[in-house]
Amino acid sequence: VPIFGMVKDNRHRTRALVTPEGREIGIVTQQAVFSLIGQIQEETHRFAITYHHESHSKSATRSALDGIPGVGEKRRAELRKHFGTIKAIREADVEALAAVVPRAAARAVWEHFHPKNENV
Repeated sequence: VPIFGMVKDNRHRTRALVTPEGREIGIVTQQAVFSLIGQIQEETHRFAITYHHESHSKSATRSALDGIPGVGEKRRAELRKHFGTIKAIREADVEALAAVVPRAAARAVWEHFHPKNENV
């Protein structure tokens, strides 16, 4: 598949294409080609921006409490409401966690933040 680069002018407008060999092909005077390249450029920007926004919105909805066995959305909400921050949840002992969620879930949360191979 041949790949061409876009050559921009000093106002960041596409003025030519460049071949893999480095030869420039002017497109400003050929309206149909200029229009097609502009549409490709717009679609490329739209795709990149959409991907960027989707990837950031997904990471914004993740929680450090995700994936803990026995801790679903309701228990995550209870922990966040009671402790206020993830840091406070992380620093709580099993007894403090068990005051909010069942002991098995409290143990799972504590173990999630304190893995056995952690050097403390």
